[in-house]
Parts: sequence; C-alpha cells; structure tokens
Amino acid sequence: MLKGEKVVLRALQEEDFEAWYRMNDDVDLTLSGTGRWVPVSIDIARERWQYLLHSSPEVRVNFGIEVADEFIGMLSIKEIDRHNQHALLSIALSGPVHIGRGYGRDALRVVLRWAFQIHNLHRIELETWATNERALRAYRAAGFVEEGRLRDAVWLDGQFVDVVIMSAIRPEWLQNDQVATLKAHAL
Repeated sequence: MLKGEKVVLRALQEEDFEAWYRMNDDVDLTLSGTGRWVPVSIDIARERWQYLLHSSPEVRVNFGIEVADEFIGMLSIKEIDRHNQHALLSIALSGPVHIGRGYGRDALRVVLRWAFQIHNLHRIELETWATNERALRAYRAAGFVEEGRLRDAVWLDGQFVDVVIMSAIRPEWLQNDQVATLKAHAL
C-alpha cells in the first residue's frame, strides 16, 4: 500500500469489480478517457477484470485508488520495459464526484515516487486528449512535460482532436520533488 496526502494506492481486489464495472459503463467518463465506448456484457467485463487482477507485475502493475476506504479509480503502469527503464501510465477516476479534488494529482505523485525511487524506472509516458484540460493540468502539476502531439489523431464527440504525449523523466522529477520536499519542510 502506498499513501499520498489524499489517496491510498493498493492492489486491486475482487470486491472492486462492481465499482470498476460502473466506471467503465459510464459513457461520459469513458469518452473523456478513451474516446470509445461500447456496451460490454458483465461476462466480458469479468474476463477483463480477471486479466487486470492477474497481470504479471513484470509487465503491468495495477493499483486501486482509494479514498476513505472507498475504491474511486484505477491507475496502471503498463508495458514496463525493464531494459530501457520506461513504462506507460493510465489513470481513471470513477466520476464527477471524485474529479477536481486533487485525488488524481496525488495518485500520480505517489506512483511516480514508486516508479522512480523503488522500481528504478527512468521514464513514464502517457497520452491524453488536447481537449482534456483538467487532466493536462493534473499531469503537469505532477511533473509530466508535453513532448509532442499527434494532430487530429482521434475522433471525439463529432470532431478530430489532437493526442498530447507527455512524460516524466526521473532526473527532472527528482529535482522538482526535492524542491517540493524542501518547500514543505520550510513551512
């Protein structure tokens, strides 16, 4: 279990399935994340859930995001490449009641500390839509830097939208994290 200021990151548990299923069945939430939504039977969803629960930690690590003992989302570090020390990140919160409260930002900071200081990764990459301003602010606040864009790469809500590619690199993150730690101790 990893503790942040607002959230706890922990292993996924079987009892998280119902909340995860509702999260993935929410059209608006899914469209803001992946831009694609199709109805999925509960049986297919259970198969996907079992994959997430039993993924090899050498390639993918899935965290449940918890606030006050409630599962509010999921964060994954995936496509882990130990040789080149990089991985991809994805995060999803379970809806408007949990968005805009700093939970995602806190979860990102906690998982970057885990990835860089405990697992010796060098680079964490993610992608998001250029129209997802809230996510872009949270990613930047956690230490991610925009590297580039794939122009008009996804069809979202009746229009083509750019995909923003961002990354956090360990040396930059460590320097920024040290500054944040020093400021916190100075107060």
